[in-house]
Amino acid sequence: MSTPEQRAGERDSLIEQDTLKMREQARDFEREQYMLANKVFADQTGEQRMHALEAIKAYGVLSIKTLFLLNGGAILALLTFTASFFSRSDHTMALVGISLAKQFVTAFYFFGAGLASAAIISGIAYVNYSALYHTYDTPGGLFLLINAKDREPTNDVHHRITVVTAWIAIGVACLGLACFLLGAWWVVSAFSVLGV
Repeated sequence: MSTPEQRAGERDSLIEQDTLKMREQARDFEREQYMLANKVFADQTGEQRMHALEAIKAYGVLSIKTLFLLNGGAILALLTFTASFFSRSDHTMALVGISLAKQFVTAFYFFGAGLASAAIISGIAYVNYSALYHTYDTPGGLFLLINAKDREPTNDVHHRITVVTAWIAIGVACLGLACFLLGAWWVVSAFSVLGV
């Protein structure tokens, strides 16, 4: 038989073991909650980045389409306008059409350069999106990045390519818009032939 002191010691030992067990369970629960929160954060961050990528892509495509439309439409409008002078049987109108066509040559070059810039931007966009694809961690990779303190992002080169090509595309887009504006100015100044 055990003495009351031994029973009290056993009871204290059991209480201490239960307390340690509950503390360990609480730490495990907190650790699981932390890991779950990190996983949710990684998923949400990845999802937000994908939405941002889609928005950037949509604006980029819209910019390229706008440059094509502005410069290509200007070329078509000038060709149609010039051809309208030649469709009449009046010799004077044909001479006006010839002098206007000579004045429009430089504007055609500007509008052609604007079209070429839109095509160049399309190529740059391909390189940009390819590099951008490699900069994004998967949710699992992002989760590891959050939890492994010693892990460094490995996509530095792709990030630099993305930034450089984005700025090049913006520069070429500005150049294409400038070509359109210069071509439009040249067309307006060409109307001085008509005395307008």
